[in-house]
Amino acid sequence: MGAFVPPKPEPTATGTLEATPLVHLLLYASDKALKGTVELTSSAGETASIFLVDGNPAKVKTSEPGPYLGGVLLELGYLTDEQHTQSLTDLARAKAAGTALHGHRLLLAGTVNVLKLEAGVREQLSRKLRQIAAMPGETSFAFYEGFDGLRGWGPDATRGFDAQPMLLPMLRENRPTSHVALALERLGTSHLRFTSAADLARLGLGPEERAAAQMLRVRPMNAAELTGACGLPPAEAQLLIYLLVVTGQIEVIRARSSPKAATPAPPSPRPVSMRPPAARPPSARPPSEHPGSVRPAASRPPSRPRQSRAPASPSPPEPSAELAQQLAERRREIVERAASLEHTDDFSLLGLAATATGDEVEAAFFSLAKRWHPDTVPLALADVRDPCARVFARMVEASKTLGSDEKRAHYRSALTAGPASRPRVEGLESTPEAVTSFHKAEACFLRQEYEKAEELCREAVDHDPEKADYQALLAWLLAQKPENRSPDKTNECIQMLDRAIALGERCAKAYFWRGSLYKRIGRSNSAALDFKRAVDLNPHNIDALRELRLYGMRGGDAARPRPTEMNMPKVSLDDADPGKSGVLGRMFKKP
Repeated sequence: MGAFVPPKPEPTATGTLEATPLVHLLLYASDKALKGTVELTSSAGETASIFLVDGNPAKVKTSEPGPYLGGVLLELGYLTDEQHTQSLTDLARAKAAGTALHGHRLLLAGTVNVLKLEAGVREQLSRKLRQIAAMPGETSFAFYEGFDGLRGWGPDATRGFDAQPMLLPMLRENRPTSHVALALERLGTSHLRFTSAADLARLGLGPEERAAAQMLRVRPMNAAELTGACGLPPAEAQLLIYLLVVTGQIEVIRARSSPKAATPAPPSPRPVSMRPPAARPPSARPPSEHPGSVRPAASRPPSRPRQSRAPASPSPPEPSAELAQQLAERRREIVERAASLEHTDDFSLLGLAATATGDEVEAAFFSLAKRWHPDTVPLALADVRDPCARVFARMVEASKTLGSDEKRAHYRSALTAGPASRPRVEGLESTPEAVTSFHKAEACFLRQEYEKAEELCREAVDHDPEKADYQALLAWLLAQKPENRSPDKTNECIQMLDRAIALGERCAKAYFWRGSLYKRIGRSNSAALDFKRAVDLNPHNIDALRELRLYGMRGGDAARPRPTEMNMPKVSLDDADPGKSGVLGRMFKKP
């Protein structure tokens, strides 16, 4: 018999994910230090529950299976393959004799310590929240204050996890497009700065996002300025600004002008007050709320109708004198660089001496890409985006030429023997159509618009089938489709990456993606060798470095593969579920 669950009370608030995304719900719960359960139900019958303690999610249960705690600990490197397999066997045996929790048994066996288990549970909870955030917009939710709807399911939870470090991955995977657009619209041209209580460390940002956000510490900027200057793709920059706004990290510097010209405040992610319901006639209905709010279950007196606001002007605001000068200088730089391409050799294009090494070529290209990728062009300079794309395409070609020892030597000889104009290396040029399609595909890929990215990437490959980057991205996009995740289909995608690597031996992404697919089918040593090659080519590849660290923690050595392991049976993360309720012990009980 499970633990007694008290009768469910009346909900104190209700709403839908379309009106109030999960990010807003979590921030409101944290702000109000709520304790209780949020229950969600989609029109298709999918359900989920979140138990909150002091505003933090402590338990999460979904009707969709996974992710499982053992698989998460394995991915984090806290379990070896052998320990994972053995723990699942022991768990199945224990469940046959009664109730058993995977995390509890791992602790008792000494396989993991408290800190590792807590890290695994936190990551598992974060992934489950992302599952919930992906539920359809019409999904309805209800909050039951003071009610533990997950009592008896898994171990007791006396405290939860801070949700703020989980928000950016949640937003990336499930971008609330209308809410982001509304936030940016309300910010308008108002300048932004950090609040006195700002705490970027709490958000768990990566190095690039931290560097982008820190630009506001240099000087206040408006959203458009920050988007154009921070070095992130525009979609990523806008999402970062939205996150900083809804978490209260930044504030608006209000214009010192007449009240009519005052800057509107950014939209608050917090729903209206969640009060206990008051009695009302059965036919009474609460008034409609703003699209970004929660509708309380209790009725309220009708409010005075709001006057409609005039639509925002479609014309862009005039930039400040300082910004206008910066934009003019940037425009001139792009136009002049594009006009000089035919008379610039590859070494000069990358700012290198003719004696540069392959490593120097790679470092120079990565540095220039942050400035010359067409996605970094501000909206105000949209008319010179194409010239910038041509410059970037030439830089890509130059890095391919000079990155190979053999091709670099051939190119250097051609420079010495011929005129000062740029020699051509057969097979390296790409058509403007291919370059444009590929850049658009990359942008869609970053926004997780995978179908559109595949369509554009196929166009790039059709225009230029000899480009390693094009072939590699197409292979990775195909590998992400659910119907292509079987071993046979995965091997087909691996073969596509083999071809990409044959076309470009310094294509770091191709090695990383091939390693990821090797890992999917259990070829861990082959995966480690590819991750190591990806790091050798791009030491800043954080994901590849992480994979190598995990491999080393499991006792592997990427420099010395063990052929006998290649044919050892592997346990798929998707299949490792001898007993769902056993591995659904989300929260380890804390003192």
